[in-house]
Amino acid sequence: MEQKRLVRNILRLYEGYSLSMLQVGTRRQTRSIVSIVVLSFLIHNICGCDSRAKSTPPDVKPQENKNRVDGGEKDVELTSIEPDDWFEDVTSQTGLRFQYRSGRESELRTILETVGGGIAVLDFDGDQRADLFCVGGGTLDPATGVPSGVPCGLFRNLGETRFSDVSSVSEIDAAIDYSHGCVCGDINSDGFEDAFVTCFGLNSLFLNQGDGTFLRSNRKADFGVPRWNTAAALADIDRDGELDVYVTGYVNWVPSGEKHPDVPGPQSYEPVSDEVFLNSGDGEFTCISRLAGIREDRMGLGVIATDLNNDNRIDFYIANDVVANHLYPGGGGIQFRESAELNGLAYNEAGNPEGSMGVDCEDENGDGRDDLWVTSCKKSEARAWTW
Repeated sequence: MEQKRLVRNILRLYEGYSLSMLQVGTRRQTRSIVSIVVLSFLIHNICGCDSRAKSTPPDVKPQENKNRVDGGEKDVELTSIEPDDWFEDVTSQTGLRFQYRSGRESELRTILETVGGGIAVLDFDGDQRADLFCVGGGTLDPATGVPSGVPCGLFRNLGETRFSDVSSVSEIDAAIDYSHGCVCGDINSDGFEDAFVTCFGLNSLFLNQGDGTFLRSNRKADFGVPRWNTAAALADIDRDGELDVYVTGYVNWVPSGEKHPDVPGPQSYEPVSDEVFLNSGDGEFTCISRLAGIREDRMGLGVIATDLNNDNRIDFYIANDVVANHLYPGGGGIQFRESAELNGLAYNEAGNPEGSMGVDCEDENGDGRDDLWVTSCKKSEARAWTW
């Protein structure tokens, strides 16, 4: 797929420690669903700790854009191409200049800095070319540890692997909370792809106006209270023709100015549950997580929406960090029953949970059913499952 090849060529835009993964939504749905979930590998040491964070909502403040790379900056010199190389780094020739910010310059060594951010592929202007939406991330106050979001970026595809930065003219560069993931799709059913951004704090929904600009939705309450949201997927759960939103939650980290000798692992914190929001079609969303049967004891970093068993219903697979992964097969309504262990998708071959980071799907063996590829942290291997 052209969109997948394109993003894989530009993943090096992000900080060196972040290895990102993408997925481009379901191919066999009656309605086109673009469900792109991009999350980077964690770089933290996985360690146990008895401490528990207080149940306090995150304190987040917006901040001006600090993630643009100066267009006049000298391009990085390309290394020589060897005969057995798979790819050539052509970033300097594309016009793509953007850097995800993690806040690591604060030297606080927080777990927030380790998750990284993503890239989404969309065609926001309807010219049949793959444009790029880049998540901005944020910075940390060295004294308090309070995160500040920096704006996202939007790059219009000009053809021939050339891009133009339209972040300002499209009004995508509005100040939002510290951001991680993004997913694009026609959320309000007006024929134009919108962008949903997951954040530490409040998520942001950018509605495509169809004239090259985006309007940030002011209905913040529709997507819950401030918390740590990492990834998202779009799918029509109740078959009403509207795209609903599945959002993964990570852990209940509370900002502080304490400097750590090393990054605390996720076991040091209580988990933050996933959430499912039903799209009413009139601009409002309703949280149905408990009604849908979504578990509250996991640490999600990646999610994919696809039809794994070819029953023409949306299934959700969630990549969780250091705990069992989740599978929610679609049923006859809006309720799900978690069944990853029953289907052999919860643990590795040794029966242990892993530090799962991201998830992708593709019919790898040509049997007409999507298979799963799940990435793990640096001390583990990626896993592939055939369905």
